Amino acid sequence: MALTAPAFGNSALAQEKKLEAADRSNLELNFIVMPIVRDGVLENYIFVLCNVRMQDVSQADFVREKHFLVRDAITKQTSRNPIPAGKTRNSYDTGAISRAITTAITSIKPGLKVVKVQLTKVEFMGR
Repeated sequence: MALTAPAFGNSALAQEKKLEAADRSNLELNFIVMPIVRDGVLENYIFVLCNVRMQDVSQADFVREKHFLVRDAITKQTSRNPIPAGKTRNSYDTGAISRAITTAITSIKPGLKVVKVQLTKVEFMGR
C-alpha cells in the first residue's frame, strides 16, 4: 500500500503538469477586425475574440511575444482574402475565419503549428 501512494501522487503531479502545459499552449487573441464580403463587395466588418491552441508552450509564448506581428499578418491575410458572408444577413464563414487566423500565425515563423482555433465571440460592426 505504501508503494502505490507515491506512485499515485507522481501520476497526479504528472497529470497536473500536463494540464498546465496544455493550458499555457492556449492563447487569446482579441479585437481582431476582419472584413466580410458578399459577392466580392464589402458588406461589413466583424470583431473577433478567439482562443488559439498552439502545438506547444514555446510556440504559444512566441506568438504571445509577437502578437503585433500576428495582428498585422491577420489584417494582411484578410485584406487579400476577405471572409465570405454566410447565406443570411449578419452571418459569416467560420471556417474561413479559422483558416485566416491559422495561415497568418503560421506565416510569421516557419515551424509554428496551430492545433485549434476556437471563436469565442464574433460581433458585427454596427451600422
